[in-house]
Amino acid sequence: MFSVNQDDVPAFGRETNIEYTAIVKHTGEWWIGWIEEVPGVNCQGRTLETMRQSLAETLSEALDFDRREAGRNNHWNDKLG
Repeated sequence: MFSVNQDDVPAFGRETNIEYTAIVKHTGEWWIGWIEEVPGVNCQGRTLETMRQSLAETLSEALDFDRREAGRNNHWNDKLG
């Protein structure tokens, strides 16, 4: 287990200090990992570094998607504006 910090996550979260927990396992020739706090963020790679980079990119994409969706579904903006 290791933390994915803001330097590992491209684009999103650089202004914040959020850490996510990555669970990592080595099975046969593959490294697999997932982010404990964000369902659906999981990756695999032949090397630990490849898997870790892919996991950070996937986390960034998932957080960006969630942020866009939250903005789209936020009807408070219409009522407050």
